[in-house]
Amino acid sequence: MYHMGSNSGNTKAPLFDGTNYSFWKLRMQAFIKSLGYDVWEAIRIGYNASTTPTDATTKKLANNDSKAQNALYSSLVDSKLVKVMTCKTTKGIWDKLKSIHEGDEKIKEAKLQTYHS
Repeated sequence: MYHMGSNSGNTKAPLFDGTNYSFWKLRMQAFIKSLGYDVWEAIRIGYNASTTPTDATTKKLANNDSKAQNALYSSLVDSKLVKVMTCKTTKGIWDKLKSIHEGDEKIKEAKLQTYHS
């Protein structure tokens, strides 16, 4: 289940406990974009720092990636965090969650269709 705060202009990421992934994903994308579109780009395109950032552009990319990583980690209950904590990039975290949960939803749909046939 996902949870959003009741304040307008939410400052907390929607919580994901493993249910209603599609709704969480939609809300999480909006939340991350509200942190700055470049923060969303860190997830969508990916950013992988192999060294400490030194120039202004690389520092900005690293900063955006850190914001995205914080948002993702803050949105996951412990049982979901454990599944992605070995991922090296925010894109890796996002893609793994997508793989796990969109795959689960497709399998459930296929089983339901088979059952109803």
